[in-house]
Amino acid sequence: MNHPFFRNRNTFYFYCIVWILIASIHTAVLIFFYLYSLQWALADSLIFNSIFFVLGLSIWFPLEYYKKKETVFNVIINHLTILAIIEIIWIGAGYNMLSWVASENGTYLVFLNDSLMIRALTGVFYYSNTVLIYYVLSYYKNLQDKIKNEARLEKLLNDAELNFLKAQINPHFLFNSLNSVSALTIVEPEKAHKMIIQLSDFLRYSISQPENSIVKLENEIQNIRRYLEIEKIRFSDKLNFSFDLDKNCINGLIPVMLLQPLYENAIKHGVYESLKPVFVDSKINLENNVLTIIISNDYEITSIKKSGAGIGLQNVKERLFLIFGSHDLIRINKTESLFQVELKIPQNSLHL
Repeated sequence: MNHPFFRNRNTFYFYCIVWILIASIHTAVLIFFYLYSLQWALADSLIFNSIFFVLGLSIWFPLEYYKKKETVFNVIINHLTILAIIEIIWIGAGYNMLSWVASENGTYLVFLNDSLMIRALTGVFYYSNTVLIYYVLSYYKNLQDKIKNEARLEKLLNDAELNFLKAQINPHFLFNSLNSVSALTIVEPEKAHKMIIQLSDFLRYSISQPENSIVKLENEIQNIRRYLEIEKIRFSDKLNFSFDLDKNCINGLIPVMLLQPLYENAIKHGVYESLKPVFVDSKINLENNVLTIIISNDYEITSIKKSGAGIGLQNVKERLFLIFGSHDLIRINKTESLFQVELKIPQNSLHL
């Protein structure tokens, strides 16, 4: 984990300066209000404040670990637990060290014992302010990351604007479909007619959707079926496909045209390159408000792979990261004869 005080040298210097000021004030209070000598005031101040200087840096790690699992109740319990541990370590270590240093100074030892309650309250103050600083730094970092991601997304959209239709529809698929229609009009006009209707519906849906819209899974699957039906007419028995949809997921939401590159990939690297019938299977379910989509297709590992831009899967990964801010939503499993892509689509952050 990247500690906020070590990401930026100036931030760490600021942290050091704050503790130097605290230690100076601590020393001055002991000299002018409690009338201790400079030697004992410095010893007391340096030992206690140096210990919390180190503990303050360590507080960030449990806060970072727990922040992804926070509820209001857990926040309170976690902070109370961390505070208790910090107090025990801080006061215990400081007390023992100073007791050993001042073992022959009875007056100071009495002061040390009498001041434990005040030191404990001071520890609560130190902890609260340190946590507040961490939350401010975390919020600032998240804000900066959001700004960077938005700028990155804007640049991506600007760069892709002229090629948006190309990204939505594989040109080779369109050209091959038109060639197939041309051939079928002579030998099988009924199939040609069916293919034209499917292609028309597919293009209408693809072109009419805004780039960043969210749609119902039902609509996306319906359009994917059109795409596969068109390819089925071309490849006949060489292509077989099936959909296993859990009844609870049909109203799930998904970014528009997110699945299209994955099915194009299955056709290109499965059906095109295989001499045997290929099965493209899709399993979709909704559990814990997460839509899980698994797309599997056969392929021949010994076949010569066709060259390509290789941007289909990468574009899907990029879109998932920009929308959800996570790299863990797509997983690829590959065996000697099966290629499988698994997508996780959280539903909490999607709205029509």
